[in-house]
Amino acid sequence: MGAPSHAKLFAHEADALRQVGSPTAPELLQHGTTGGYPFLVLEALHGQTLATWMGTLPDRGAARLPQVRELLAGLCTALERVHSAGLAHRDLKPENIFLREGGTLSLLDFGLARFTGPPRPEGAGVPGEFSVAGERLGTPLYMAPEQCLDAREAGPAADLYALGILLFELLTGAPPFLGSVEEIRHGHVSLRPPSVSGRADVPARLDDVLRRCLAKSPSERFARAADVLDAFEAACHLAGPAVHPASPPVPTPSSLPSAGLRALALLSLRTEVPVDTLLAILEAHGGLLARSWEGGYLALFPEQLSVDAGLRAGILAARRLTDEGPTTAVLHLAELHVRPGVTHPRVAGAALTAPGRWGAGEGLPGELRVTAEALARLGPGTTRVGPGGEHLLVREAVALAPSAEPPPLAGREALLDSLCAEALRSLEAGAPGLCLLTGEVGHGKTRLLDALAARLEAPGRIQVLRLRALPPDTTSPDALLHALRGAAATHPPGSGAAPASSGVQRHVLSRVIAENLRQRAREVPCVLLLDDAHLADPTSLDALEMAALDGTRAPLWICLATHPVLQGMRPHFGERSARVSHATLPPLTPEASRTLLLHLLRPVDLIPEPVLARLEHLAQGVPLSLVELTGALRAAGALRASPGGGWYVAPDALLDVSATPLFDRLAARSLAELPEVHQVLARLCAVIGTEVGVGRVDAAMRHLEAQPGVEPTASWDAGAGLERL
Repeated sequence: MGAPSHAKLFAHEADALRQVGSPTAPELLQHGTTGGYPFLVLEALHGQTLATWMGTLPDRGAARLPQVRELLAGLCTALERVHSAGLAHRDLKPENIFLREGGTLSLLDFGLARFTGPPRPEGAGVPGEFSVAGERLGTPLYMAPEQCLDAREAGPAADLYALGILLFELLTGAPPFLGSVEEIRHGHVSLRPPSVSGRADVPARLDDVLRRCLAKSPSERFARAADVLDAFEAACHLAGPAVHPASPPVPTPSSLPSAGLRALALLSLRTEVPVDTLLAILEAHGGLLARSWEGGYLALFPEQLSVDAGLRAGILAARRLTDEGPTTAVLHLAELHVRPGVTHPRVAGAALTAPGRWGAGEGLPGELRVTAEALARLGPGTTRVGPGGEHLLVREAVALAPSAEPPPLAGREALLDSLCAEALRSLEAGAPGLCLLTGEVGHGKTRLLDALAARLEAPGRIQVLRLRALPPDTTSPDALLHALRGAAATHPPGSGAAPASSGVQRHVLSRVIAENLRQRAREVPCVLLLDDAHLADPTSLDALEMAALDGTRAPLWICLATHPVLQGMRPHFGERSARVSHATLPPLTPEASRTLLLHLLRPVDLIPEPVLARLEHLAQGVPLSLVELTGALRAAGALRASPGGGWYVAPDALLDVSATPLFDRLAARSLAELPEVHQVLARLCAVIGTEVGVGRVDAAMRHLEAQPGVEPTASWDAGAGLERL
């Protein structure tokens, strides 16, 4: 039975259960409502879930090959029936797989199922009706890459990916990707799964089977579940079922992560957040509630595979709690004794028995403190100096500060005037406006936004909000959404609901942000400028588009500076807006290039025409190239003082000036801005040469897998890495 608002979800699952039928799914006995509350009546099942059975496996939790083969045969049969019925399950995990008494296997919980085609039950909804833009459906440990990015793309191939995760876990005792929710999603989207034969005593040919099951692209996976079983049997040379796992051995706890004396992250909390919300947030980041007292809690993170991962999980949990309500936290690092437990590790130590010694519970309301022990392991940019010591930043910085000495806007004056006029017209009309400013890398989008913000802010009557989207693998996936929510808030940011992975919640959140932006603009006319919008998450883009919907009223103007790729990803973006405009940043004209060159080469007063022509040719009208080129000239000593006074550009130095040093400087800067793993991958591609393909990069990475110092790159999926570069 569910809440009245869940009526459509119950009807959706009832349609799926009817279409699949028993015994692949529980038999649907009745579906209806009583007193406005929807309900389903299903047959009573006798047996146990696969999760319960897996919990009884001895040692490290791996099953024997004959057991795996029998389970896989049942799973593949069930998936074949589901897919042939025109559905994708989309939440395949041990808890949703039921081993009936007698040997039949059933799938549970079709609430996230997607109808993929005929036959359809009469009166059913639209296929994929519960998948909205940016929605993440499923359980993180078993989610396919397309589910991690956008659930609308998740179909039967996502079930085959989850089947591969289950197969990996049955063979090795653990899923291929572990850690916080963000780390697990990052693994699914970007990392290669470990070799199954390197973790378990199984035939090496199974590596190829798992590699294809867990391919990042749906088209590269097996076409059908039956093909997975055929490939498994061919790799193992197994024939026929073995002993059914209905009579499992006595449970023996697993030992992941390792037991013994370990350094663990601890998080002391004083918060007004409800206990169920607190527990959900801790669980999402691999945390456990160790102790509680009046108004206070002590959490620890024993399930993370490293100290740094544990601290990161504690930071993310603390930040999430501050979004839910007033929270005071202290992050600490201490050595504790860890040993396996039936459901979760058992932990003991002085830091737990006497938390007051390290400052647990201290701090003023809203403070997120860090002890010296934790600070020693945290990287730069995570904390700030505050009263009483180091404090965590409430959220990672995404606001964009203007440059101290910006270069002149040569050749962009008319476009700047046009954008200002468009913004003012929208504000004066009281109708939200949306502008897409597109340009290639280096064409000056950020510089133009700086000038636009300065001009609009100058009269003092308009509030300008500046934000920037960051690459998803360099920050929290929700960093921009958090910042946008804070910018839109007309009340303290911690008083609303925090972003969640549920598609329905994210859709609601985008509508709330949109309305809050309009409400803020009704109080004071507002302009929002977002840089690098092509890197923004779908929920943030939805919120900005909704804020400017036709038929709404507010003095609000939104400008998104973006690479043209955004128009390919969302070709209809902004079409529902009341006032939508597009502007393009082309390369500079020769006249504008010269104006910028003359400024960048100051204090040189007189530059010969051939010198200017050569520099213009090298830069090709790209402002960033002009900046880097003149910087290279200064570094090379090409700007020299004349004996009679003044400065000149040395003609002999120009003989050595080419595009090569320019691109060397740009490459060095671009590499420095990449995460470390991408830096190594880029250098690997440079060594491979001009014919860089997924196959060649993947082969090179596998060759390097055992080499010291390159493990992070060796674990990166070649296709995902090349796409990121």
